Amino acid sequence: MSLNEGWIEEDKITFYYRENGALTEITARYSLGLEDNEQNRSDTDITIFGGSIGESESTYVDCKIIHQTFYVGTKANLLASVNHFDILAF
Repeated sequence: MSLNEGWIEEDKITFYYRENGALTEITARYSLGLEDNEQNRSDTDITIFGGSIGESESTYVDCKIIHQTFYVGTKANLLASVNHFDILAF
């Protein structure tokens, strides 16, 4: 979307994953704290986590970055911090 699109309601953003050339919509959402246990670490469902709105500032660039954050992956990925990155580093 355009950087000037504005805020989009969480339920209006759609995520997909591609497997063997076919797109599959990700419909599972999770927004509560995730307990670190064997059941969550063995869960293989791809899920959308979060939907938080934030603001970042840098001492190197005179601007504010307004962002809406989502994490997409398995519960095990989230607990292991797979593919996490800091928006300022990005």
